[in-house]
Amino acid sequence: MTVPNEALGIPLVIQDRTFVPSDKQMYGAALADPVWPQYGQDPTWDSARWGGEGSLWYHHVYMPAQNPGDPSGMSAFGRWMYGPWFWPPASPLHPPINNPYYDAACDLNDPLTWQYDTDPFCEPRLIPSTPNISVGMEQFNDTPIVNGTAYPKVTLHPKSYRFRILNAANDRFWNLQWYVADATGTEVALDPALLAAAQTDPVVFPTPVHNASTDGPDWIQIGNEGGFLPAPVVVDGQQETTWITDPTRFQVGNVDLHSLLLAPAERADVVVDFSRFPAGTKLILYNDAPAASRRGFPATTTTRSPDLRPVGAPAILPGYGPNTRTIMQVTISDATPLLRST
Repeated sequence: MTVPNEALGIPLVIQDRTFVPSDKQMYGAALADPVWPQYGQDPTWDSARWGGEGSLWYHHVYMPAQNPGDPSGMSAFGRWMYGPWFWPPASPLHPPINNPYYDAACDLNDPLTWQYDTDPFCEPRLIPSTPNISVGMEQFNDTPIVNGTAYPKVTLHPKSYRFRILNAANDRFWNLQWYVADATGTEVALDPALLAAAQTDPVVFPTPVHNASTDGPDWIQIGNEGGFLPAPVVVDGQQETTWITDPTRFQVGNVDLHSLLLAPAERADVVVDFSRFPAGTKLILYNDAPAASRRGFPATTTTRSPDLRPVGAPAILPGYGPNTRTIMQVTISDATPLLRST
């Protein structure tokens, strides 16, 4: 569609979403799929009720942080505390129930009997008696969308534009930056040494290459969700996320430096000057805010990442998802500005 009235600004409503994959990827084992040989990404998904390939996926099973069937007592995938398995244990009206996926033949001491290739290896005998959830406390998805379009492209003139940005994600922060695209035209060039290290160490956090030819414009912020600022503020457009690491500070672990950082429901009214970029330049609106934003597991999904199957995504190709860093591509041109999907 055409860009709205420039005088009113260009709205950018940014969200993160996950989409239902093919049946082979979703249900793997049942279809004897060679790529997902043991199990699919979500064999409990009811496509007849909730939608098939291309539909929005949402987490729908309560996964507690504890697992009495694991020697550690903890779950490798769960996130929320479950009262009966917590200490001191609670006694809810509806206690744990039998697990329909439990297999008594699965023995943790015998890998040949395991149901899964990764921890917990065997399904537990009991599961929480909670129903399928309709709304979770938080969800971090793998595909950013802008104004309803995944990885959109916009053509703009070499001049200043006003953007009105809203973080409409469920729980994800965005640390928005600007960089000139790499040779692919779809990605940001990352530090090659850090990128190589990240292939084997998931907590290595690759950062963009900084130089005169890769740095994009800065932000000039004039407002937020509270209204106009008392005066415009220049925000560094290439400041990657850093964290407070001093253990003596109360805020240790919190985000320290950042570019245009937006929490869910926060807004930014900004001006971006593209006048110094010649026609044909491709710029990337880039994000590196981790999920969750507090320091812990800092990696965010990017292209050229390692193949993480069977528990995660395969290698991600430039220009394709899942990718939570490449938000939008801007091409500088004298052509009429148009917004189109990839």
